[in-house]
Amino acid sequence: MNTQNSFEVLLDEDALILDFNEQACELTGYAKNEVMGENWFMTFIPESNITKMIDIFVDTFYGIGSDNRYMSEIILKDGSKKMLNWHDIIIKDKDDKPLHVHSIGVYT
Repeated sequence: MNTQNSFEVLLDEDALILDFNEQACELTGYAKNEVMGENWFMTFIPESNITKMIDIFVDTFYGIGSDNRYMSEIILKDGSKKMLNWHDIIIKDKDDKPLHVHSIGVYT
């Protein structure tokens, strides 16, 4: 997972970080080993937006909603915030059961 100019994160069904690309590290200021296994929402989403983002995540993961493109802020290691345009892709197993969410955030 390493696409230039895009922030990519792979989450499990509990929103734990399974992968975090180099651009995500550069943008956020975190080393990959600092965020692996951490909860995405508790680590990167502003408190005022957590409920909305969890709703989007759950709807996306279970195929309830069709809104897999959205804008959302993240909190960087230094406490500042950055707005990204997100696109979520669901990764499923051979039985069509959702396994992971691959989120791609584009920033300028």
